Amino acid sequence: MSDPRSVFDWEQVIRKRGVVYIGLDALSDGVVASAVGNSMFADLVSVAGHIYKHGMHGGLPTRADGKLPINLHCDEFNELDGR
Repeated sequence: MSDPRSVFDWEQVIRKRGVVYIGLDALSDGVVASAVGNSMFADLVSVAGHIYKHGMHGGLPTRADGKLPINLHCDEFNELDGR
């Protein structure tokens, strides 16, 4: 398979202090948007739990207090109802 799109993981995004935009198009297909959005959010929560439990590692940039701020801006977050 030769898909030209890049693949990322949340730790990589956090490490690089990146920005991720996910257009779920929930108005067109709410079922798919919910499934994909829930999966991605669950993965992000899992990574956050790992960082919380084990701390920042692997050369991640941190503030003096050892915390790395992560900002989430979620539009139509209500579409991710966890079903």
